[in-house]
Amino acid sequence: MQRKKIVFVWDTPAVASGRWHFGLINLRVREKSLSSSDSEDWHDFRRHSIHISFRGVLLWMMAGAAAAYLAGAAAILYRLETRNPKNRITYLDLVLPNRWDQLDRLRAEALVDQSRDAFAAKRFGEGFTLLRMALARNPNDHATRLELARIHVAMRLYPQARKLLRDGRAIGHPGRASIELALVLASDAGRPDEATAIIRETRERLRAAPDSPEKTADLRWLDERTVVELTAAKKQEEALAFAREHLPPDASLRRQITILHLLGQKDHAGALAEARAWHAAEPASAEPLRVLALSSREAGDLDGMEDALAKLQALDPASPEPALFAIGQYHLANQPARVSAALNRLLLRHGASEELYPALADKFAEMRRSDLLDQLETELRDRGLSAQPVLWARVQMASAAADWPGVVATAEAFQLEPGPQLNIARAKWLEITTRLAKACIDPGDGVQSSVEESIATYPAALRFYEFMIESLLRADRPATARKILVLAEGPYPDSERFGDMRRRIDAAIAASTPAPAVTLPTSVNPDFDSESAFVAAVETRRKDGRPVEALALFSTLRRTRPAWLPEAEARVDALELPLQARGNDLLRLQVLARSQLARDSLATRRLLKFAQELHPEGRADAAILIVREILRRDPANEAALAQLSVWQPAGAQPAAVGEKPAPAAAK
Repeated sequence: MQRKKIVFVWDTPAVASGRWHFGLINLRVREKSLSSSDSEDWHDFRRHSIHISFRGVLLWMMAGAAAAYLAGAAAILYRLETRNPKNRITYLDLVLPNRWDQLDRLRAEALVDQSRDAFAAKRFGEGFTLLRMALARNPNDHATRLELARIHVAMRLYPQARKLLRDGRAIGHPGRASIELALVLASDAGRPDEATAIIRETRERLRAAPDSPEKTADLRWLDERTVVELTAAKKQEEALAFAREHLPPDASLRRQITILHLLGQKDHAGALAEARAWHAAEPASAEPLRVLALSSREAGDLDGMEDALAKLQALDPASPEPALFAIGQYHLANQPARVSAALNRLLLRHGASEELYPALADKFAEMRRSDLLDQLETELRDRGLSAQPVLWARVQMASAAADWPGVVATAEAFQLEPGPQLNIARAKWLEITTRLAKACIDPGDGVQSSVEESIATYPAALRFYEFMIESLLRADRPATARKILVLAEGPYPDSERFGDMRRRIDAAIAASTPAPAVTLPTSVNPDFDSESAFVAAVETRRKDGRPVEALALFSTLRRTRPAWLPEAEARVDALELPLQARGNDLLRLQVLARSQLARDSLATRRLLKFAQELHPEGRADAAILIVREILRRDPANEAALAQLSVWQPAGAQPAAVGEKPAPAAAK
């Protein structure tokens, strides 16, 4: 009976005349007989049996897989290290499965490190893109989300910043800094109800979180912010009810809201009683004394007000702040003699400090007291100091009162006055306000264009945009107001007030005397028989360097409305847009860009490319407007975001005009 040549076994049993190799295979050879011949021996040798161990095969397969696994991890780590010098992933992170859930976080942290290096090297577009990639890998990284939102704010992409913060709140509690930024953005956009909703939503989510010291502190802060936002939204009754329900009885904010509510209800006796009780509970605190002085003034108790103010100044005699507060209270109480006496005492005690005079000038501007500003200017000149603080306050007073000749005259005097150099935001505010004043005085085209150019490439707060538009409307400059509105709608596309302003501007323009029409050459026939004839006429004028006549053809075309126009309107708009981009009508350019983006899904890439060609030609305002319209349509468009970050890098953006500290005219 012939043996099998291959025998499979589980383990490695002993086999006669055989030996196991590597725990895998055993070669069994028959013993050589002394009486057998060589041919018989060779035949016997060929009849040997092979034993193969299943366990050995499995062990060797497992060992090979483990070696391949470890070698593959090493190769991946080498690739990560060579491609990203900021790599944070270690060999154990790749090898140990229980660490795999951290890989996205570690990659995101490496991208954040790379972005910071890019920002430090002034490569803002690259840094911005890296931050977006980091957040996409690790959406739970609230610190990166907050940093990215701040960059969007610096780039004046406020809707995108609000969306980023809103998405973060949907994931979990993002921390106090993120909530504060969201509240600031809601307030700047004129949306107090949105701020209240943010706080309410965050409070509900935070209450469901596990208890911790941070949770307790944040909840207390949110409760206080709720009261503040309700008060800002003029919901006094709701603010008081919330304070009584959620704040402890001895909380300063609850006491203050209660007293202010009583004063609003003309319950002066109740307000005084609450203020005195608060002061008795906290005799060393300044806030109760301030509220007590205010309550005494409202109640007509001037002696009580004087006593509270004296105690307030006694708490911190080295600071001028209590004296400034006292001057304001005396002014509101219509006590000019006490105002003058308090000012003299303040100058006698703190007059050597140059930091005092800007605060005094701002206070007198708020009080609308030109006589006190005159007195302060005399004091400054007698001491040999610059009168810039007084002149700055006068510019603010004049702009708030729409005294445009006064703004121009005072701004010119300010420019001639020696003194420290203004920071960028204040210098820009002065320039824009001066040009605005001149535009309200002089209807000339050059003056009107100058105010538009001054604000076109510089950020401004919503309130300052509104102030400019209202001022221009009151001065009967609706065309310029419309251009400012177009610029303002870039950073604030969802402002509710802008819709009302646009209707008022359109009505004012319609009611004004129409501008004389452009006289076309006699060779121009306004009745175009076909689209090709119209395109040929436009191209002829464009190539001949007559863009105004070319644009006039579009007006003529829309006025005559030939039969072929409805089907060709999209192509006509595409033909008009490059001409308008190099013209002066930004509003028409905005309308054309929006219509193309809404009509054609491929318009985004085409318009972005056109904007990139337009920007080097010196038409940065038109190029940025087109990119902003792309982002308005598609807020997540990475190419547009990256391009805008290059043209308006976050690190190079100064504080917006009209933001804190805000001029009175922008409030």
